[in-house]
Amino acid sequence: MALTFGIFPGFALGLVGGWLGGFVSPDAATWARYIGWLVGIIGLTYGIVWYWPNERRRRQQADADSTDTVVEELTVNSSRVIELFCLGSHEPCLVFDLGGNQLLFLHGQWIRWESTYGAPDIVDDGNDDYLNLLDPPYSFPSDSFVVTRLPNSGHVFGISVTGDYLAVDDPIDALKPEYDFNYCEIIPGTIDSIPDSLRAEHQRRRGT
Repeated sequence: MALTFGIFPGFALGLVGGWLGGFVSPDAATWARYIGWLVGIIGLTYGIVWYWPNERRRRQQADADSTDTVVEELTVNSSRVIELFCLGSHEPCLVFDLGGNQLLFLHGQWIRWESTYGAPDIVDDGNDDYLNLLDPPYSFPSDSFVVTRLPNSGHVFGISVTGDYLAVDDPIDALKPEYDFNYCEIIPGTIDSIPDSLRAEHQRRRGT
């Protein structure tokens, strides 16, 4: 993958850039060729430093789930949940206080899917009073719920809401682009030190 998105396209881009730059001037052709090669180097570095280690970890977790053939149910009781700023397919990102120096981290668009809760289809645009746009008894997040998941990869099959809706605290900025957490994870830490807790867990996994 790193080679696919790094060296070969970068080399080709350098050749094309050099050819196009040749219509402007010899200097432009040289610079355009260098830029294409630089793109290739950046792509290769990305693959080596970030993509491959994370992809290898995901595959190991998926293999472990396949070998264990175990589906886990987590019963959660929490009095506080905080939303984190995040973008794209990672949104929304929620952190629940489990007590005992433990946090439950959930993220992904699946949190807004009706199928996650076994709920009827959302009517119109849903209810904006609830984060997942679903009326009770399917409103989420809640102060009590059960998560059905794969224990290694964190893949979530569904959430059964067993309590009342739990209002989300104001979003905080605690996620960094290099963090790579599963959809459902229990992480050491406290609710009042989420940035430090996520950073410490990321560093522990990277061995830094």
